[in-house]
Amino acid sequence: LLALSSGSSLAQPPEKQLLWGDTHLHSSYSFDAFLNDNLRADPAVAYRFAMGQPVEHPYHGARVQLERPLDFLAVSDHAEFMGVIRSIYHNGAPLDDLGFLDKLRARIATAVLRDRIDRRVGSELFGPSLPEPYDRATEAVEALVANPEGDDTPLAAMLSASGNVEVDTWNTITEIADQYYRPGDFTTLLGW
Repeated sequence: LLALSSGSSLAQPPEKQLLWGDTHLHSSYSFDAFLNDNLRADPAVAYRFAMGQPVEHPYHGARVQLERPLDFLAVSDHAEFMGVIRSIYHNGAPLDDLGFLDKLRARIATAVLRDRIDRRVGSELFGPSLPEPYDRATEAVEALVANPEGDDTPLAAMLSASGNVEVDTWNTITEIADQYYRPGDFTTLLGW
């Protein structure tokens, strides 16, 4: 039993409040979203949409708006190649520190990437790069040991030369989250 002195009271537990949001959204900074035709909806667009503001839909261009804004949104772009595909599409592959042959391969891969994305079949690019499924984990390890360098396609060469794009993109994502955070009204969350 809890004894209370005169004038004391037990603190009441806070009233529960239901909050609405999305914990897993990929913006155009994720390679899969960009390759699947989301060329325009970056984290700022995602936060504006979640806050109930009208935005342009990234696929068909129509004006869309939520009737009831969300309370929170987690932009959870992939850590792998974060912003890289988007940057290569818009700016070309980084060519610094590459030899002549690797520069040529990166330019060809950039042209292929742009062509596939423009034709709205960008997702075809990663299919050949995905590993074959294995029945046992030891088979996957054996395959990795047999080919430790991984994929040697022009796309792989281009991605390996991505430079500081991922770091710069992460910094941009965090700055945008800070810009749209409204304490007590709308919460921006970061994930990957």
